[in-house]
Amino acid sequence: MSEVKEFRTEPRVLYRTIRALVKRPRASLTMDDKKEETEVVVIDDFELQDSTRPARFDVYIAKLDEGIVSSDLGEYVGGYVYIPHSTDRISHQADLQIGITGIVEDIEADASEELVVSIVPRGGLFTIPGVSIQLLKHEIPSSEELNEESLD
Repeated sequence: MSEVKEFRTEPRVLYRTIRALVKRPRASLTMDDKKEETEVVVIDDFELQDSTRPARFDVYIAKLDEGIVSSDLGEYVGGYVYIPHSTDRISHQADLQIGITGIVEDIEADASEELVVSIVPRGGLFTIPGVSIQLLKHEIPSSEELNEESLD
């Protein structure tokens, strides 16, 4: 068991596992909330230092237990894979959003105000500027909008 702290504001180089305590926008989403919004882990503007080689990292989430998290990474929620398309040695920037609504339910963390997000390097050298959990609204067209599209 160990204590986990917030990510802070300084970018971090991903040469070993980063574990950060991340606040959720809202705890205890209702079923109606879940129909309208998806909870996502967001890693914006991360950078791969060498785009001539394949690179990858994985993302896990875990629930705190009385302010402490186990040494287990938690549940795998997704990851990022980069496959090079040229031999030019340039940096590569990207964004990642991974839906976690169902997994939050599975790990019984609905009422948790914070989750532990672990980012595990699997190859390549990334710079991670931060990690957050956000709610993204579903943009489902109304039946009238769908009918208008089918007439075009």
